[in-house]
Amino acid sequence: MTTVTPAPDIERVRRRGGGRVAPHDADGPSERRPARSLASERGATGDERPHTGRVKPARAASRRFLPTSPFGPPSAAPPAEQFAVRDQVTHDTYGLGRVISVEVDTALLVNFGSCRVRITTPCAKLTKL
Repeated sequence: MTTVTPAPDIERVRRRGGGRVAPHDADGPSERRPARSLASERGATGDERPHTGRVKPARAASRRFLPTSPFGPPSAAPPAEQFAVRDQVTHDTYGLGRVISVEVDTALLVNFGSCRVRITTPCAKLTKL
């Protein structure tokens, strides 16, 4: 039976108490040393995590608009269009149509010729002609 003995430099690291071995330096394998543990990367307190390189996007709700800024606050959304029965409308998907019925501030029933579609309001794809 043959016994395998580990390389002498690994034995030296084990005797010093290190379990992992760091890779060679650019100069060569002059001296192997134990790799850093996560505790040494975190700092003295241990509560900081290493930087991952990702940056969190700014939240729109937390931005303040200064009155002297050349970039003013975003314009208010235009008021929702009011539709009446027999209004002619166009839809990005269905095309040209005519309003058949209106449910107060909630939906429209539109006849597009080939089909009748109930569309909830406000709808960005629906334009009054």
